Amino acid sequence: EGQTNSVMDSKNCYSLKRKNKYSNRVVRIIKNAENSEDSELDASDDEPDKVLAPDFYCDDIANKFIENEWLSETDLEDNESISDFENNEHFEDKENILPASDNVPQPERFEKKLAPNQKRNEQIISWKSGGEVNYPIPTWKGCMPPPCIDEPGTPLFYFKQMISENLLNNIVDQSNLYAIQKNVNKPLGLTLSELEKFIDSVTENMKRIPMEETLCVDEQMIPFKGKHSIKQYMKKKPRKWGFKAFVLCDSNGITHNWELYTGASLSSTELPNVGVSGNIVLRLCSIVPKNLNYKVYFDNWFNNIPLQVELEKTGLNYLGTIRPNRLKGCQFSSDKDMRRKGRGTMEEYYTIVDDIRIIATKWFDNKPVHLLSSFVGIKPVTTIKRYDRQQNKKIDVDFPESIKFYNRFMGGVDLADSLISLYRTEIRSKKWYLKIFFHILDLSVVNGWLLYRRDCNYFKIEAKNQYNLLDFKSELANTLCQKGLRCNIRGRPRSTEIEHGLSEKRKRGPTVSVPPKEVRLDQTSH
Repeated sequence: EGQTNSVMDSKNCYSLKRKNKYSNRVVRIIKNAENSEDSELDASDDEPDKVLAPDFYCDDIANKFIENEWLSETDLEDNESISDFENNEHFEDKENILPASDNVPQPERFEKKLAPNQKRNEQIISWKSGGEVNYPIPTWKGCMPPPCIDEPGTPLFYFKQMISENLLNNIVDQSNLYAIQKNVNKPLGLTLSELEKFIDSVTENMKRIPMEETLCVDEQMIPFKGKHSIKQYMKKKPRKWGFKAFVLCDSNGITHNWELYTGASLSSTELPNVGVSGNIVLRLCSIVPKNLNYKVYFDNWFNNIPLQVELEKTGLNYLGTIRPNRLKGCQFSSDKDMRRKGRGTMEEYYTIVDDIRIIATKWFDNKPVHLLSSFVGIKPVTTIKRYDRQQNKKIDVDFPESIKFYNRFMGGVDLADSLISLYRTEIRSKKWYLKIFFHILDLSVVNGWLLYRRDCNYFKIEAKNQYNLLDFKSELANTLCQKGLRCNIRGRPRSTEIEHGLSEKRKRGPTVSVPPKEVRLDQTSH
């Protein structure tokens, strides 16, 4: 009877107070997302917006990639991909940290008036109609140095340009040490940071390769179906499951820079922040010589206007496809109107951003494609044969110059992928790092073979007298298996006697095949 009856507040029951607190945070997150300018990972304008849990906000992980970057009659769609949590941002409930009070001084806020339909911190870009100017192609100021040898070297010589002798000996020593100390009861694991040391050693050698005028940036897949946190799924790739890497190649397939995707990472303080995908291009192209008019090609997942401006400031010309929602204010005709006008319809707009000319092009074949460039537009217009189903014959379709350049020089990474897949080192193992390790070895072999062919073309050696890729890789494998370690012998080396014996043997005619030069001069087991 002495107890007083109290009415329970419904807000304190069933965690309703906590739910109301989080609901307010969801509202704030949505407002922040509406004012955000980060659109690098947006999948499409047609997809509905998605609201995730209140503790974090991230863009849609089903990002669009392209299956085949070549622009053809039927392949003109945007890229499609799935990348796990590339741009997660954590939001904190900062309003409850310090309650507003009259005694606490509040900072003054100066609001800048925005133009209609303009997002905060977004620069207004004014586009003008073009298409009447034939832009001159910038002259490449670089040069290809001659080979450092008098004749094409052996396969082992070019392989060591990618993987040095010290790195190769270290791999062999560590393998032998593991075989001696192997304990079947103790699991062996390799961390990602340890593997990156090996990758960095190889990529440093790739960066020293002389570059040609045209370069391209694209993604590369390492097939793997095991379990790992950085494994990716790209539904429109030939190998859908595996590790993803970003590659800088020239138009002939020679790799100059290679970066393994390891998840979301902070942008470099040394380079400007131009978005998640644009930062990748800046990192890969940081090794390209500046102000020499090198030309870089990439697809619409990487491309945006801030990236183009930063590349042009360093003296790099660029050309790439771009998503329409990244061309703010560019009033191209609708797809319906261009379809009505017929195949081959094209439009061009240009703008000036930070005293840098940017050219946007839209071309309609079976489907529309948008391109952004700094050095080429639609002129001069040529024609290309396309099959017309209604007329049941091939017809002439107008073809802009920018599409011609893109189709010609964008396929360097795809060419390297196809060469690697021809004779890939297949190994059945659940160890994730072995897949990446052998992929780097295959990439080094392909790079060495392409450098060998470059030297053969310089010395004007006929193609029938050159190694093909299979013979090149077989000769390299035999040399590595047979070659022993050189031992230091006192006195003057007897190379003259060996050469004299070989010359006498040539006169008699060979009875057995002569071993490779590296095996012949190792001075062991003879």
